[in-house]
Amino acid sequence: MSIVNRVSKTSVDESSSGGQLEYGGVSTLSPDEEFLAGLGYKQELKRQFSKIELFGVSFSIIGILPSIASVLVYAIPDGGTSAMVWGWAVSAFLILFIALSLAELGSAMPTSGGLYYWTFWFSSPRWRCLLSWMVGYSNTIGIIGGVASVDWGLAVQIMAAASIGSDMKLTSTTAQTFGVYAAILICHATICSLATVVLARLHNLYIALNLLLCLAVIIALPVATPREFKNDASYALGSFENFNGWPDGYAFILSFLAPVWTIGCFDSSVHISEEATNSRTAVPFAMITSVTIAGVVGWAINMAIAFNMGTDLNAILSSPIGQPLAAIFFNSFGKNGTLALWSFIIIAQFMMGSSILLASSRQTFAFARDGGLPFSRFIYRVNPYTKTPVTGVWFAAFIALALGLLAFAGPAAITAIFSISIAGQNVAYTIPIIARFTSKTMFKPGPFYLGKLSLPVAIIAVTWMIFNTTVFLFPSTPKPGPVPMNYTIVVLGGVFVLALIYFYFPVYGGIHWFNGPVRTFGKVSNNKLSENLNGEGPDDSQEVQTDAKGMDDYGAQLPLHLDELKSAELVPLEWRSWWDWSGKSADRWKALVAASNEFQRRDGCSTADSKGTYPELPDELHFLISEVNLLSLPRFPNIVSLLESTTRPSKPELPAFDISTAGMSPKKHHEVSRMTSYVLDLLKKIHDSSGMDVKYIVDIGAGQILLLNRPEALNDVFKNMAKLKTAAVQSRL
Repeated sequence: MSIVNRVSKTSVDESSSGGQLEYGGVSTLSPDEEFLAGLGYKQELKRQFSKIELFGVSFSIIGILPSIASVLVYAIPDGGTSAMVWGWAVSAFLILFIALSLAELGSAMPTSGGLYYWTFWFSSPRWRCLLSWMVGYSNTIGIIGGVASVDWGLAVQIMAAASIGSDMKLTSTTAQTFGVYAAILICHATICSLATVVLARLHNLYIALNLLLCLAVIIALPVATPREFKNDASYALGSFENFNGWPDGYAFILSFLAPVWTIGCFDSSVHISEEATNSRTAVPFAMITSVTIAGVVGWAINMAIAFNMGTDLNAILSSPIGQPLAAIFFNSFGKNGTLALWSFIIIAQFMMGSSILLASSRQTFAFARDGGLPFSRFIYRVNPYTKTPVTGVWFAAFIALALGLLAFAGPAAITAIFSISIAGQNVAYTIPIIARFTSKTMFKPGPFYLGKLSLPVAIIAVTWMIFNTTVFLFPSTPKPGPVPMNYTIVVLGGVFVLALIYFYFPVYGGIHWFNGPVRTFGKVSNNKLSENLNGEGPDDSQEVQTDAKGMDDYGAQLPLHLDELKSAELVPLEWRSWWDWSGKSADRWKALVAASNEFQRRDGCSTADSKGTYPELPDELHFLISEVNLLSLPRFPNIVSLLESTTRPSKPELPAFDISTAGMSPKKHHEVSRMTSYVLDLLKKIHDSSGMDVKYIVDIGAGQILLLNRPEALNDVFKNMAKLKTAAVQSRL
């Protein structure tokens, strides 16, 4: 029921150690932990990433130069230099709109689950579980597909270096490349299993290496390229060569795959947000800055390549080196210069792979935490020594390894992993953005907010994602056979079909048990309360037990089945007033449950009408629920008692409770006493900041509170509430 570490705020005093808040000498939650608790999750991972290091994750995953090296093979055949230069410019500009829309959501609700969490929050009660489920799977397969594509590209680059070093005598086989790919995945999984502080500091190195490498190519390539391979402006900026058989316009659109794949997975900062300090500002900063820098610097690199690659594009594509950019560098720098530069590109791509596996493991961890994946209990584990989700890391690496097996189906099949990461991520990005603007749940913005520009930016972002997702599902040639076929729709569609089957499977499917994000803030162990508050204790597995059948530790699930409604004795004490108000009517009780829990239960709840309201409930209760929802509390409103207080003592005194009459255990008495000091502190804090004439406070369930300037609206619902003068946080009406 009410436990202290569910409180989202406790004091305005900040200690000098660890950024923790203290009240009366008792350590509580840091600001980031407070907000995460408000989203329903306890702090389980270490917050070691600074704003710059979080930017480093997104920027390293984009990995401008190594990414261009991996996907140049898709840009050159679909328009040549014009596609490289102008296709990049168009795509980079439009991708920025996606980053802006996601940055608003990331600033408002930074959690590792990110996209599927936002989808659940803003979707209608009828569809939120299914949509959250599908977005979770789309995001998971999309970002793991990103791991596979990055590491496969790295394996190809390593084999290209081997070919150059052997004077083109070595020609790699698919099996050899796959072996290198598997070894890379093992190395990355090992790195991502390290402690958070190590991973965070590594990204400072990643930022420096990526930027220096890009500048080196932009400056050195024009200087070193022989005259015979230099191109004039008319060719570099205006030449269009189409090798794929599609009409020129459509071929140009297909060239967008290169920039869209390169500037992708920038939502990774959201997945690392539970390990970042000041996450509400760090997440949007990381997203927008990484996309902007990648767009500008990437365009400059493409310009440098277009002016210094020669005009024989067929020779570049068919080079025995097996890598177009490596072939271009070989023409400009020679064997030794290319090997030297290429070794740094390989290192940068290796860093890129470790960063994207890091992000994918956090998405996997979050989705398993909410029960969305098979074997979630096994995957959702935090290593007690490193404080990282090691099991999630290796699970993501294993799935990426399985995707790499597509290489044995031919070049077009392995190309699908590049498209999978784009299509999967676009689906996962689009749904929460649409849900935000179609939802009746009010959006409470974070520090980063576009205001009136939010909607037009979102419209452009969604339109662009729908467009390029559709395009990238088409094959690379107009009349593909089995070998050049685009297998993206097969793999991605297969994942969606399996996810739907798993959701609707009789008895064991997600429809029977998946209720969206699972609240972990509130689990307790036998350790000291301060250890639990600071998240230092072991993984808690035992939920707080309640005194009522059918109630979980939040009290968020009210008794719903008819056999629990036959007498007031089976209704928890906290809900007796609502039971009496409902006239002991099961139908009205169900309507009340549906409204207060804010989601649709499948066992007989009254459904909301087309306006998202519940006609059975009075206007006063709708007003109360809407006011509560504006606060984005850790759980949905369950109104219990009313307090009246106009002053805050300089040293809040904990009231003496009559434990026998209040029905509280000694532990409960202690928790409520702590909650009282929190209420008194909040009174002063909110009064000072807003200037409201605060007189009444409504306690919501297990201690979440709401300030109302219209307490008279409650009189018809709880007639004896206004008579209460006690300072007790939890009353029995």
